[in-house]
Formats: sequence, C-alpha cells, structure tokens
Amino acid sequence: MARPERGLIWTTAPPSPRKLRRNGYTVVSYRDVRAKHIEPARAATSKRLSLENAAVSLLRLLDENPRLAILGVPARTAGDLRDIYSFLVEPCFRRDVTLLLGVDLSLDALDAARLTAPEMGYAWSLERLVYLAQRYLRNQRSDGLPPLTPIEERLLAALRDRSLQPEVQYGIGRYRVDFAFPPHRLVVEADGRAWHDAVRDADRDAHLAALGWMTLRFTGSEIYRDAAGVAARVAAALEERAGTVVYTDLPPEPRFRSEDRPWRKRRRLRWADGRATDTPSSPCTATP
Repeated sequence: MARPERGLIWTTAPPSPRKLRRNGYTVVSYRDVRAKHIEPARAATSKRLSLENAAVSLLRLLDENPRLAILGVPARTAGDLRDIYSFLVEPCFRRDVTLLLGVDLSLDALDAARLTAPEMGYAWSLERLVYLAQRYLRNQRSDGLPPLTPIEERLLAALRDRSLQPEVQYGIGRYRVDFAFPPHRLVVEADGRAWHDAVRDADRDAHLAALGWMTLRFTGSEIYRDAAGVAARVAAALEERAGTVVYTDLPPEPRFRSEDRPWRKRRRLRWADGRATDTPSSPCTATP
C-alpha cells in the first residue's frame, strides 16, 4: 500500500486521541517515545560499541506508522528542540511520514535567544526545524527539485557556486543518491546523521563501485563548517575522473527456469513398444 502524502502538523491544540485514531493516526505520548526510543538511542550513540544503528527501534516505529501523532511534546529548551528536530521531524521527513506534534509552544513563539545551542553559539536546532517545517507540506520546490534537507541545500548551493550542476536525488539501479555526476560516475552523499546505517551504506557503496561509481561522503558538520571547501573537494574529484570511460548500465539479466537452460535440454533414449526413440528430457518424464 502506498504511503500517504507526508506533512507536518505542529499544534498546541491537538484533536483528541480518539479522533486522531479515527483519522488513521497512531497516537503515542512523547514521554513513551523519549523513554523507549530517544534516550536509548542517545546512550547507544555516546558509547558506540557497534555499527548497529542506534535509533533502530525509533526508525521501526516510523516505518510502521505512516501517520503518527505524538502528544505532550515540550519545546522550551535547546535540548527539547534538538530532540524534536533530530529524532522526530528530520527522520519523519525522510520517510514520508505524516507527523502531528502536540507541542506546548507554537513555532512562532519559540525564542531563538532562549534556544541557543551551547556547542554552536546560536539556535542551531531552531533554525533547522523552522527551515524543514516550511518544506514539509510541499511536494515539489519551485525550481523543480525534490525537497532537500538544510545540509543538502547548503551543499547544493556551494556546488552551484563552483558552476557544478549535479543531478539531485539521482536513481542508480535500486539506489537513490543525494547528488550524482553521471558523466564522471561520481556520487556525493551529504550524510553524517544518526539515521545512516554504516554497514548498509558500505554495502551500497561497494555495489555502486562495481558499476564504476565512486562515492564521496561528507558529514553534516563538514558541510556546515565549510561547504565551499567540500565543493572544492568534489571539483577536484571530478577533475581526477575527467578521463573516466563511461559505459551504459546494463539491465538486469533475465532469470531462467533451470529446465529452460540449454545445458538442461539433453536428449536421452526412451523405450516405447520395444523401440528406442530420441526425445527431449523433461523433469516430468519418468523412465520405465
């Protein structure tokens, strides 16, 4: 079944849980989401004892509930906003989830001066939250590109400043990459979020490499601190690959039944009425 059109509803007066359920929402309390998913993910990320995605249980909740209402969400501190953006809004946007947040403050009432992230020196989470919220209900941008996250927007602008024109959200086989330069077989990924699975990404990069594609990955912090420098590294990689010989991707090989393969079509003797006849073998033919 197709997932419904995504959208973000940020409200200080949410409908009743009963009415939300009638409208197809899965209703959960933020207290439960934080206790069962956010805090364990934060703890696992700080220890990082394995390559397993620290937020796997939260992502499963989002994948299984295309309409999700989370009630009782506080939005009064920089930490609150960081969790709302990083653990709820951004991954729901990525997964085309329709998200309703029952919040104690409206977006317009959020004060940047009180929501300064200590490690950044400004309201980092608030800026990204407002930026993404403005695009959550849009199907397509005015320039014809698909919706982008703030980091992707920043990198795309830096690439264009160097007169580089990547293909955005480019499909390669069963994969979709952030940016691609098909003539050079170069993929550029703007990631570094908690929602990336290192093992899965490595498998995908290896598969693309087998097709002749090189993948460059940049974290969100790299792009935020020095988008121009990242774009320069992309330009250098393109120059190095300028002489790359490009071949057309072949379609998947057709799948044959074993009995259709030429080496299976052997002829053997079959006795009938005392005479030997030469007939094609068949898995359904029994020898008397």
